[in-house]
Amino acid sequence: MAIEYDALLQKIGGFGRYQKVLLVVLFFPAIFDAMQGFLPNFILAEHKHRCKIPNEQDSYERNVTHHSVYNVSKCSVQYNGTSQECTEWVYDQSIFTDSLISSLNIVCDEKEWREHLILAALLGMFFGNIGNNLMSDLYGRKLTVCLDLIIYTIGSVPLPWTENRIALLFLRFLAGVGGVGYYQIAFILGTEQVSPQYRVAVNFLEHFIFTIGQFILCLVAYYLRDWHYLAMACGLPFLVTIFHWFFIYESPRWLLAKGRTTEALEILKKAAKMNKVEFDFESDEIRINKEHAEPFLKSFKALFGSFRLVRRLLILAFCFFAVNLTYYGISLNIGILGGNIYINFAISTLMELLGVTFSLITLNRFGRKKMHCISLLIGGTSCLCTIFTSLYAPKDLYWITIALAMIGKLAVTINFFVVYTFTAELFPTVLRGVAMGMCSTTGRIGTVSSAYIGALGKNLETDFGSALPLIIFGSVGLIAGMISLILPETTAKSLPETVNDAATLLDNKSSDVSKNAAGSATEMDPTNSTRL
Repeated sequence: MAIEYDALLQKIGGFGRYQKVLLVVLFFPAIFDAMQGFLPNFILAEHKHRCKIPNEQDSYERNVTHHSVYNVSKCSVQYNGTSQECTEWVYDQSIFTDSLISSLNIVCDEKEWREHLILAALLGMFFGNIGNNLMSDLYGRKLTVCLDLIIYTIGSVPLPWTENRIALLFLRFLAGVGGVGYYQIAFILGTEQVSPQYRVAVNFLEHFIFTIGQFILCLVAYYLRDWHYLAMACGLPFLVTIFHWFFIYESPRWLLAKGRTTEALEILKKAAKMNKVEFDFESDEIRINKEHAEPFLKSFKALFGSFRLVRRLLILAFCFFAVNLTYYGISLNIGILGGNIYINFAISTLMELLGVTFSLITLNRFGRKKMHCISLLIGGTSCLCTIFTSLYAPKDLYWITIALAMIGKLAVTINFFVVYTFTAELFPTVLRGVAMGMCSTTGRIGTVSSAYIGALGKNLETDFGSALPLIIFGSVGLIAGMISLILPETTAKSLPETVNDAATLLDNKSSDVSKNAAGSATEMDPTNSTRL
């Protein structure tokens, strides 16, 4: 008697001891992923400096305001009424004893290199997002995860000993490729081995472990103020992941889809044995639920023949752009918000943890559309309000700007969890992956843009300039939230199977909770990871 793969997982223990051990081992490197991914917050943070007085022993702490010969500033030295750009600098060592900024003198005319180094990792994420998904479909989830961890290791371990700028760009690019690939494909590998109702929990678990990594980074960075040692602490642990191959199993779903039934059965039997469940199925009895909608090409043409669906796709693509722009713009520029960088980073991480936890608890209670629109509007408004605190509030009230930015981070984290689910439920089965891919690619453009937009305040060095990045994030978020109001609600409704189903979703008042049981698109499409 034939049995569908998801039903089989339920019978052998959909979330038993085998799945729990697998997920812990599989997601453990997410701790290192977070540490390496947000490392630039500390090694590329704002490092106070001024020109070194020529031909003298000098330090930043020395008071040179009334120097008898030289008048020095951040980037120039005045002598006998003439001004020239300096070639040597001294740095404040009260917060960082040594940073990548001070090691390579990434200041003054060279300060754009900070954004170049951040951009290199984000570009790696952009291209890795495309290549890794293709590779995982062709050659398997396990191979792709392990290869990404090796790439991540190559991009991370040599970092403390590299002080050539071009080499640093290359290493950061590799880290971006490996990071996005590992996180996404590990999520797919994990969700394909648990029952559908647990896939949202798997998403939460990976994001939770990732957040723990951010807390660890904050603690380690507080005690290691030299960037070389901090980079070692964040890079060397990746060497352990080289042995990951021997501790995880390939996705039985992928193996069955590729006709490698013998290998799939062996893994399923191991899972059943570890879960203490009897396994009495043969390979010809197991089937994978095929997408039973219209032919792809016909549906693709119909998609662009429907004004309603094209409009929906454009709105959601813009939402992905807004969410990625704001999330990475705030997360990778914590150090230039003002105040204590360690406290700021800890609060930012706490907001992320609260955001993903809140989403997990409330996603089905409040509805997708409501949470999607409200989180965008609240996040956009809070970021936009920083224009008032930056221009009119006393300098000692800088914490208000930080608080508004943190509210924005909380809101955008909530939306990150919601928008993937919402988007997948708004498109028909045969086009769901295409729609998600197009929106995700647009989101990556937002990710890449955040490298330079997030640093505008540091480069402009005015009160308005300091608020400009958050003003841009807020404006984009508000626009995304307002145009999303015309989207239909999808909570407790049947998933659209055809283009016509999706186009008429707005008028579909019936609900089919059994078909959308746990109310999450990640149950239908395990390729939807909600961080990257």
